[in-house]
Amino acid sequence: MRALVFLIVAGFIADDPVSLRTIRSPTTSISRPSLRRSIRDPHFPSMDEVVATAGLRPLRDTPLPSGSRELRLWFGGGIGWPQDLFRFQIKNGGVKGQWIRYWSVAVDPDMPPEDADFPAVIRYDLAGQCDAIRTLDRTAVCFARFAKRPDWKALLGKIESEGVWTLQGGGALPKEHLPNGMQVIVNDGYEMTVEARDGANYRRYAYNNPEMRKEEAAKHAAAITAAFHFIGKLLPPNANTRIFRGRYTPAPEYYRFVNCGDTTTWGLSLSIVPPPMPRNSTSDSVSDTLHSAYAEVRGVKASPGHVKAWEAPYPEIIQVDSVLVLKPWSPEECR
Repeated sequence: MRALVFLIVAGFIADDPVSLRTIRSPTTSISRPSLRRSIRDPHFPSMDEVVATAGLRPLRDTPLPSGSRELRLWFGGGIGWPQDLFRFQIKNGGVKGQWIRYWSVAVDPDMPPEDADFPAVIRYDLAGQCDAIRTLDRTAVCFARFAKRPDWKALLGKIESEGVWTLQGGGALPKEHLPNGMQVIVNDGYEMTVEARDGANYRRYAYNNPEMRKEEAAKHAAAITAAFHFIGKLLPPNANTRIFRGRYTPAPEYYRFVNCGDTTTWGLSLSIVPPPMPRNSTSDSVSDTLHSAYAEVRGVKASPGHVKAWEAPYPEIIQVDSVLVLKPWSPEECR
């Protein structure tokens, strides 16, 4: 995850213990939020607003019976939506888990025209991967729907092995400075905020971009974040997913694609490493590599809001998750 580094001579960032900050996205990219409130932008929901929309109560105000515990892990940062809250409920040796996706539906008068219907873009991107969307005031949430249910107990065991209940907070780490004395402030990337409730006891701590730190505690925080990287693979395909057939030509940014039965050139955005282009024969010489090929790809047409925001040179962009067939081009393949 990229990080923009700002250098300051003096200054501070004050933490709000119960709310969140995020940076309004000028595009519709999907990433994670920063969990502090922005003083300058009132359009972003607080953590309390998120849990209220989800039908929950703030964990800091919800003592549990002895023997019951709960974890809430908020992951965020960057410039996009939806954002993520993972909830673990532990009682009598049993573990229940939830993945809550949330985003803002507030109307921003300064929002660019291509982002004007941003909530519709989010609904399109989550189609089939979420249950019914709940909306309250400026916040929308949904609970992730899985094709294969996560092993929540194993996931809890992994993050417990990294000290999720007792880990030192990132705020206790020493400030970073350059040799000239200037403080380094990371103003992008992601943040992990952990809320932990064990009976009557509650604590909260956060880490910003722990992968960038060398301290042992930060390494554990980074490992906790990494433990969740697999979970998106358990979601079903987007309900708008389909198979596209056509002529496929590599290009620097978007692969060019002419859909079978159409003469319009589309762009392909690949979320995978592009497979090698086929060859004309069994020869291994580079000269035999084709400049274009027949391809069958699986993916989702990007919403119009995405295409406009990306300023793509094509009328349609297909977000490709897999290339199913790739062979030498022949017009007969499209018949």
